[in-house]
Amino acid sequence: MLDDFRKQADDSLFEFEEVEEEEEPQEQPEGVMRLLSVGPVWGITPRQRFILAMMLFLFICLLGALFLLLTQRVALPSLG
Repeated sequence: MLDDFRKQADDSLFEFEEVEEEEEPQEQPEGVMRLLSVGPVWGITPRQRFILAMMLFLFICLLGALFLLLTQRVALPSLG
């Protein structure tokens, strides 16, 4: 039985050969990291996303200012 193991160890099958490893496909990032990744998200380019973000920001600022005016927390200065 031990002789069989020695024969197997002497066989050329156990010689170390350089084997090229296949590159594993990278997993797609999820959540916030996917949003920060480069490339189109929701079918739009990063430039278009920036414009949408700026429009949303300005819209929220305008709504906030109107809300403050309606609740009379802020008053417009008199021009006279």
